[in-house]
Amino acid sequence: METTNIDVQLIEKKDSDFLVFRFDEDLEIDLNNSDQSQLRTIFYKIVQYLFESKIEFTLTYPDYNKQIYIEVAQDYLDQLEVELDSIYEKLPNLE
Repeated sequence: METTNIDVQLIEKKDSDFLVFRFDEDLEIDLNNSDQSQLRTIFYKIVQYLFESKIEFTLTYPDYNKQIYIEVAQDYLDQLEVELDSIYEKLPNLE
């Protein structure tokens, strides 16, 4: 069973905190903004990968030191992996 690793980086820029999903192109979620319209694009991309393989996320946070955001981001990604594994197991074999 193949697994795709998606790198996710927690960064601060312009006084905001972002989760950056490293796909072919970087997609960001601004954690300090109530407008989360970018989530749809990110989830669409994740679902595309899910049809090919299981997904794992690797969180990195170079030069980032807000511990609460680090913990919340890691918990979020861990839970997302669990949910995606459940969905993956239910997908029909498309081969």
